[in-house]
Amino acid sequence: MSKLKLSRLLILMNLILVIFLSAKAFLQENKKASQPIRVAEESRGPWWMKQTALSDEGRLASLKTKSWWKKTLDLKPGESMILEERGEAKDRMAVRVEIYGLENGERTEVLVWLIDDDGDQSLKNGGDFHDDCYVYDFNRDGQVELMVDYADEDGMGKRIL
Repeated sequence: MSKLKLSRLLILMNLILVIFLSAKAFLQENKKASQPIRVAEESRGPWWMKQTALSDEGRLASLKTKSWWKKTLDLKPGESMILEERGEAKDRMAVRVEIYGLENGERTEVLVWLIDDDGDQSLKNGGDFHDDCYVYDFNRDGQVELMVDYADEDGMGKRIL
């Protein structure tokens, strides 16, 4: 599969997952809300949903718009850092750089932005696969290609996509 096709597929998967999981996660977090949030209204949600809110066109903002972006440019593969935030987001977001192998044998650096949705301090151990959100920037260019937000709907600690 060519890089262009792979990129398009990842973007399409990202949009579908973002729309579905954002709406689903918001409804869980805000069962007491008087009006449900619709697609592209994530900015009305909890802090973690605001971080990954989509535009009216269904896109995530460039990571270059984040206050922490420039600090990530110095990270090397295998390195990570907890993002300096205040309020509910304090110690609940991190970034790390990983190396992924492509189908054609090439390797690429990927910036992974982790958001600890449930506040279980999972970032101390690199994140978990229930109630954490993973945002992937392949090629480290500020453009998000994929976002996966895990949801533990039954409280059993198992991941549900």
